[in-house]
Amino acid sequence: MGLALALALMAVLSLFVGAVPLAPADVLTTLFGGETSDTLRFIVLESRLPQTLTAALCGAALAVGGLLLQNIFRNPLADPSVFGISSGAALGVAVVMLMGGGAVMTDSLVGMGATVVAAFIGAMAVTALVFVLSLAVRGGVALLIIGLMIGYVASAFILFCHGRWREIVPLVGHGKLCQRVVRTIVVDSRARGRGPFCGVASFKES
Repeated sequence: MGLALALALMAVLSLFVGAVPLAPADVLTTLFGGETSDTLRFIVLESRLPQTLTAALCGAALAVGGLLLQNIFRNPLADPSVFGISSGAALGVAVVMLMGGGAVMTDSLVGMGATVVAAFIGAMAVTALVFVLSLAVRGGVALLIIGLMIGYVASAFILFCHGRWREIVPLVGHGKLCQRVVRTIVVDSRARGRGPFCGVASFKES
């Protein structure tokens, strides 16, 4: 009950508090379809509200994912980053970006969809591998070590893709964009201090 109240409170605050100060009455009027300016509608309905819903859904998905992993592997320390699943997702994106020469890193729905599908396939492939290994390895600690090793192997391939990008990407005219995204995957993941790289590509200007 306490977590539900905290979630509701944070959701309300995220709608009313932001970089641009807005009067509470204006926010409520915009939410309930009143007559407001285009700027207010953009800030509230197209920026803050989608971000709030995305944060809530992603948080719930992470919680459910962690619970499922702990139940399936019967290990209270099971975690996507520990088992290398996050690294597998990042590797899937890196491979697709390398194969496409950077062409998938556009603002089109096809390009964005390709990266999402690649991340899902990479994560599921690592999950299946860890699950198969868990049938042969009975020790929980040994399985965690195997997961960490898988994460490091995936990280090595991401660095390989990073190196290959410098040779391939400039030839197709997407050098700056793709190198910025790969640098975000590598540097941001390393800054998390979790060992295996588990960053998510950022498309914002660095």
